[in-house]
Amino acid sequence: SGRSCGPSPSDKSAPISLPVAKPPMRRSRMGRWRAGVLIGIHVLIAIHIAHWWTTGETLSPIEPSESMAFSKQGVINAGLIFFVLAIGSTLLLGRWFCGWGCHIVAIQDLSRWLLLRVGIRPKPIRSRLLLVVPLLAALYMFLSPLTYQLLADNLFDHVKDEMHTSAFWRTFPSLIPAILTYVVAGFVAIYVLGAKGFCSTGCPYAGFFGPADQLAPIRIRVTDACNQCGHCTAACTSNVRVHEEVHKFGSVVDPGCMKCLDCVDVCPNDALYVGIGAPAMLTRSRVEGIVKPRATRHGAARAQAGNGAWAALSLFIFACFIVFAGFDRHFTTFPLLEWANIAVMTGLAILLAWMFAGRSERKQDLSLAEDVVFAGLFLIAMLIFRGLYDLVAFLFAMGLAAVIAYVWLHVWLMLRRENLTFHHWRLKRGGSIQRAGWAFLAANAVFGVFALHSAAVQFYSIRAMGLRGAIDARYAADPADPELPNLVDRGLRSAEFVENWSLARFVDSKAGMFWLPETVRKHRLNSQWLTRWHGLRGETDVVEKRLRNQIALDPNWADGRVSLGLTLATEGKLDEARDVLHDGLKHAPDHALLRQNLGVVLAETGDVLGAIEQFRAAIKLDATMNAARVALGRALLVTGQPDEAITVLQEAVDADAEDLDARVFLGQAQVVVGSCDAARDTLTEALRVAGNPPDLASAVEQILANCR
Repeated sequence: SGRSCGPSPSDKSAPISLPVAKPPMRRSRMGRWRAGVLIGIHVLIAIHIAHWWTTGETLSPIEPSESMAFSKQGVINAGLIFFVLAIGSTLLLGRWFCGWGCHIVAIQDLSRWLLLRVGIRPKPIRSRLLLVVPLLAALYMFLSPLTYQLLADNLFDHVKDEMHTSAFWRTFPSLIPAILTYVVAGFVAIYVLGAKGFCSTGCPYAGFFGPADQLAPIRIRVTDACNQCGHCTAACTSNVRVHEEVHKFGSVVDPGCMKCLDCVDVCPNDALYVGIGAPAMLTRSRVEGIVKPRATRHGAARAQAGNGAWAALSLFIFACFIVFAGFDRHFTTFPLLEWANIAVMTGLAILLAWMFAGRSERKQDLSLAEDVVFAGLFLIAMLIFRGLYDLVAFLFAMGLAAVIAYVWLHVWLMLRRENLTFHHWRLKRGGSIQRAGWAFLAANAVFGVFALHSAAVQFYSIRAMGLRGAIDARYAADPADPELPNLVDRGLRSAEFVENWSLARFVDSKAGMFWLPETVRKHRLNSQWLTRWHGLRGETDVVEKRLRNQIALDPNWADGRVSLGLTLATEGKLDEARDVLHDGLKHAPDHALLRQNLGVVLAETGDVLGAIEQFRAAIKLDATMNAARVALGRALLVTGQPDEAITVLQEAVDADAEDLDARVFLGQAQVVVGSCDAARDTLTEALRVAGNPPDLASAVEQILANCR
């Protein structure tokens, strides 16, 4: 009829009160754009790898972890340039790279999407202490090597560039560790730690991107059209309470915001936008008391935790750096320089954590005491699993340790809380353990046995590594050191425990699982230590048997072939040594040490021209191999090429002024060409460097006799 069904404006009766329905949440179109961009990045990665496969050489990996080459050796590569540009752009645009350019984020977003499809909504965890782990990892990986060299006054002399490489995969993990890393950083971390769980607890790049984001003037901001509907927070995959932050600060100030822009896209009032203004660390609250923590039985403890939180954080930071550096030092005695570096890193981390703490107020799920337990379990898990079976690299260990620590924390909480859930699983209610709780405890008991076993294997493996260094140092100083037999016995016991009880397959292993993939069943270093120590005890038959068995299991083990070749050569089996080393070139043609030792054996069997060819190839592969250069000079001298021998040996002396063999053979070559004055200078310097020992003085006198 055209008449209005509602009251007219002139109706004086009381208005009818109807509930106001919130508009339905819009789907984020931005998520589809981001998915397309991330897929495109993986396509570019595939093209990069394909270029290397087809040409044999390509641009060095565009991966932030490659920046460690600069920290350790002063090498500028594509990864370093990319990382610097990413951090620089973050200072302007905010933390955009994590949301739009990271392949790990792509895996995490895919994992979250799949979990949501089966009805599982990951719940984020919030920890005061583990939130700083990405910063600690960043300092440890990228800054600690530099500060250590500065403290030792041994910083690299010059900077060099390696923008291209033929060994593209050298710094990347093999297939099995890569798959495990993606599974843990993806599905497992997302389910246990929540969306972007690996980013917030294990990613070292976040340690730089988070602080840089706090300085960025471009942020997600809000207009007066916002009505606090909460759609933005529901759409956020970075665990940011967007509606609370924009209400209180007028912009998103949480350093965890990855600028995915889903919140902007789903806002029904178009109240959110990307704009320029004060950076997060200079943004003041517009109102007070907007975010109030709920009253819970742990509320009082949380209120009191502020006094001890920084003390706990400082201790945790110090402990983390000890654990990180301890692995590199095989948990042997730290030199004073290492303690100084740990102190510098700890102080710097505390300063940065204080400066870039952020303005956001995140509700805490744990009391301070529970957070301390969580952090302690994280360190224990790092000690147990980092480097285990040569499969768990540092970044993989970070994510894995956070996941395991959070699961173990709930085992401890079952003893303390009357009611407890693990995500949607109810473990305990009214003090009574539920069926899911018993299943949870049983699963952790089984995993606990594996963890204890892994801890024992890890302990003896690290102990063997530490003893290896001590044994090599003592043997180099004095082969007749009376303490050497005791150290060798301890090393053998440790390495044999690892070999006999490891779940990875070793030669003669009693407990090895033969069903594990071939890449897991190889453990070259352990066999190398065992053969080295059996060799020091004179048990050459044991050494030969072990090396042959391990090479049969792992034909590509070039270092093992070198060891077997040297063992056979020492026993006088030169033909067998030559065959072993020559066969190794079929599997590892680019192994410089293999070629050098093959050259030595060829020279001993009379094939000096073949030896010269191998020495040249070894030097071409590794220009730092001075022993190969000296051997080449000696071989050239034997074949009547003294002029070229002088050139090569002079290069060896210039590379290592302490190399006595290089100086002696150089002097001998100079005598052959009649340069007696130069020979006297060279050999006199050799005597001075060596401390004028009688046997060397006699040899020098015989060489110079040809000049009289």
